[in-house]
Amino acid sequence: MAELKGKRLGISNDGAMTGFIYRVLAKRMGWTPGKDITIVEQAQRFEDLKAGKADAFVADDRYMALARAEGYPVLADTSAWKQAIAGNGVRVEPDWIKDPKNRDIATRFLKATIEGMAIYMINREETLRVLAKYHGITDRAVANGIYEEGLKMTRNMAPCAQGFRDMFTLGYGGIDKYTPTDFYDESFIRELDRSGFIASAYKTAR
Repeated sequence: MAELKGKRLGISNDGAMTGFIYRVLAKRMGWTPGKDITIVEQAQRFEDLKAGKADAFVADDRYMALARAEGYPVLADTSAWKQAIAGNGVRVEPDWIKDPKNRDIATRFLKATIEGMAIYMINREETLRVLAKYHGITDRAVANGIYEEGLKMTRNMAPCAQGFRDMFTLGYGGIDKYTPTDFYDESFIRELDRSGFIASAYKTAR
């Protein structure tokens, strides 16, 4: 990992989870982004790495599996860091969710997301079928690699409160005018948990 100093690291964009991860990486290594390491946005795909847009990249489960399949080394498995990341869940515009009529829409969308996560976590074959049909990933080894990486995700769909708190220690410009709770609402997931919906979704997915 130390050999990345002075090199180019590809991410999707600074406001995405890959942006969060590079900031955590820089903090762990004692690096100053822009000085010790160059951040290249829109260079988060395996194709970008092969094209030479960056020297390394923050990979999601899909692109990590593709890179591994072609023999590229994984410099760090960030799941081993046990770092909470402000990014899971369903994201909406703040003004939109303030409208009472949109609460039901958000709840139904969150239910569908939870049902999809339950299928992913429990039903490997259905997940591989979806990867092949909708993402064109027909190589069984690659598909299984993606699936195994995805299993590292938490089943808890609650907003990642610790991750949002950690944002305030990672050098985001202009963030001081906010508080962590400005970025998430835990009431939706609490209601679904109390109603038994989440437990039922995982039972049905079997």
